[in-house]
Amino acid sequence: MSKKISRGTGILSKLRHFVTDDVLTQLYYSLVYPLLAYGLVVWENTYATTLKPIVTLQKQALRIITFSKRDAQSSPIFSQLGLIKFMDLVTIQPAFFMFLYYHNLLPKAFDNYFTFISSKHNYNTRLASKSTYYIDQVRTNYGKFNLHFSGPSIWNN
Repeated sequence: MSKKISRGTGILSKLRHFVTDDVLTQLYYSLVYPLLAYGLVVWENTYATTLKPIVTLQKQALRIITFSKRDAQSSPIFSQLGLIKFMDLVTIQPAFFMFLYYHNLLPKAFDNYFTFISSKHNYNTRLASKSTYYIDQVRTNYGKFNLHFSGPSIWNN
């Protein structure tokens, strides 16, 4: 994946002197962004260190578009271009799934996939009153990457 993203970044680098910033942003959305968005379901189930090269390449592409220095802060560039960071995209994916689950927009197979905290006990608590989901106990990192854990964790936060 990194190789394909770096190819798109190379194309941006070669064209940046000949086209406007708007065209470069459109090229980013056609060459780099689809590669980032394609595997979001898979990327949420891995370590942050595995994702670091992809994050670095995304920042490099944005610095090329804005003619920024290699060591320039990336957050202002993301704000300037109105783009979402890759790690935020990874977090949005399970949050969107939880939104669809909360509003019963998923197939029937997911009807009992998560449980509300209020259904676990009979007394009222602060978490139960906020319509939060029960988070299963996990012992391994595989369990932390599972949607049963990550989905309710992100939704409750």
